[in-house]
Amino acid sequence: MPLLNREALARELDCCGRTIQNLEKRGLPIVRVGDSPRYDLAAVRDWLAGDPVARVLQGYLECNVAQRAEVRACFEVIDKDPTL
Repeated sequence: MPLLNREALARELDCCGRTIQNLEKRGLPIVRVGDSPRYDLAAVRDWLAGDPVARVLQGYLECNVAQRAEVRACFEVIDKDPTL
């Protein structure tokens, strides 16, 4: 599978680029191609399965649109504090 850029990964995970950047701070696996970050989707999914906050993201991605509104507040906190 080809490596994805941040925008493509965000589309695959149905989240925004800012969330990807915050997950990078938590240890999301990155492959550098020059100065550009790239992502192996399989490696990212494996990492998401092992990170407690990322598991919340996975649950969020599986929610319907109405349920996502309830969860969005959690991500606002996570986006502001990557140490959580």
